Amino acid sequence: MTAQIAIMNKLAIALATDSAVTLTTSNGEKIYNSANKLFALSKHHPVGIMVYGNAEFMEIPWETLIKVYRSKLKDKQFDTLFEYSTSFIEFLETNCLAYFSEEQQDLYVIRVIDEIFNDISLSIKKEIEKEVERTKAEKNKIINSIIDGFYRKWKAEEFLPNFNHNSSKKVLNDYDDYISRLLEKHFDEIPLNKSCIKKLKMTSSWLMMKFIFNDISTGVVFAGFGSNELFPAICSYNFEGVINNKLKYILHGRKEIDHNYTASILPFAQSEMVYTFIEGIDPDLNLAFNDRLEQIFDFYPEIIIGELLDDIDERIKGTLKENLIEASRSIYTSYLQHMRQFQRENYIDPILDIVEKLPLEELGNMAESLINLTSFKRRMTRDAETVGGPIDVAIISKGDGFIWLKRKHYFQSELNQHYFRNLD
Repeated sequence: MTAQIAIMNKLAIALATDSAVTLTTSNGEKIYNSANKLFALSKHHPVGIMVYGNAEFMEIPWETLIKVYRSKLKDKQFDTLFEYSTSFIEFLETNCLAYFSEEQQDLYVIRVIDEIFNDISLSIKKEIEKEVERTKAEKNKIINSIIDGFYRKWKAEEFLPNFNHNSSKKVLNDYDDYISRLLEKHFDEIPLNKSCIKKLKMTSSWLMMKFIFNDISTGVVFAGFGSNELFPAICSYNFEGVINNKLKYILHGRKEIDHNYTASILPFAQSEMVYTFIEGIDPDLNLAFNDRLEQIFDFYPEIIIGELLDDIDERIKGTLKENLIEASRSIYTSYLQHMRQFQRENYIDPILDIVEKLPLEELGNMAESLINLTSFKRRMTRDAETVGGPIDVAIISKGDGFIWLKRKHYFQSELNQHYFRNLD
C-alpha cells in the first residue's frame, strides 16, 4: 500500500507520496522504501502523474510506461488536463499488441476468473457449513440461491469502458476450456446443475468486465493544467489489465478548481489519517458510532412497546410501534444532518479556508506533513508499515510548471551530472 495526497487552490496543486512498496514473493511479503510513484508527465508543460497500488501493469513497471509516454509526448500540449489523461489511455490502447503479449493477457484473464470462482465457492461452502445436518435438497437450494444472487447482481451492473455484451461472449468463447477447468478446480465438491454452470460462466465474464479488483489494480492520478485552464485540475483512474487487446480501466473521479470550488484536499490509497485531520474524527470510529447509534434508535421502539400494559389492544400497540419507528428514524436522520453540518462548519471549512490562501511552498509543506502523519500512525500501531520512506513532493503551477520540492535519487548527484543536463 501507500499514501498519496493532492492539495490544490487557485494558484497551484501540491502532490506528495511516500516511497513504500510491498512485494509479494513465494516466501511472503517484503516492504521496500525506495519506490518512485510521482513523475512529471511532460518535460515542457505543467502536468504530473502519481501511481499507487500495483507497481506494474501487465508485468511492465508503471514508471517505464510513463516515461515512454513522456518521450513520445515531447512538447505536445492539450487544452485540458482531462485530455492529457485520455491521451495517456490512447497511448496504452494503441500499444496493447506491442507491449502486452497474448500470453500475458491469457494469464491475466485466468487469474481473475480463478479469483472470482474461489470467492463464490467459498461463499457457498461457508453458508452450507453453518449447519452440519443439511439434506441434499437444502444444500442444492443454497447453491442455486447463492449462484443466482451473483448472477442477478452482475447482470444488472454496467460494463466498464471498452466492454459490452459482445466482449463478454468473446471471452466465454475464447477461454471456454480454461473456465471449465477452473470450475472443476473450485467446485469439485459442490454439485452443479447445467443452469448453475451457465450462470457461473456468465457471472465470471461480467465480473471481469464490470468490476475493478483493487488488490491487483493501480490507481493513476493526473494533476496540473491544460493550456486553456487557469486553475488546476485532477483526474484519477483505476487500471487493472488488458483483455483481448482492450484496456480495462475506469475513471475514478475528476476535480477542477474554479471560482466556486476554490480549494481541495484529496487523499489516495491509505487515507484515514488525512480524513481524521480534516474531519476531526477517524472515519472508522465515526462509522462505528453511527452504526451503533442507528441500532439503538431501531431497537428502542421495541422496548417501549414491550413495557406497555397487557390490556392495551394489540392493534393500538402496532400503530404506536409504527409511529415510534418513524419518529425514531426521523430523529436519527436529523442527528446525522446536524453532525455533518457541525463537522463542515467547525472542521472542514476552516481548513479549506486556509488552503485556499496558501502560497506555493506551504501547499507542499502541508502535503508532506499529512503523508508524514499517516506514516507515523502506521509506525506506532500493529499494522504493517506500508507507508514510509522518503517523501517526494512536487508543486505544479501555471507559471513555473512542474517543480520538485523534495525528490529522492538512488544515485549520487555529483557522479551523474549528465542526468541533470538531459532534463533541460
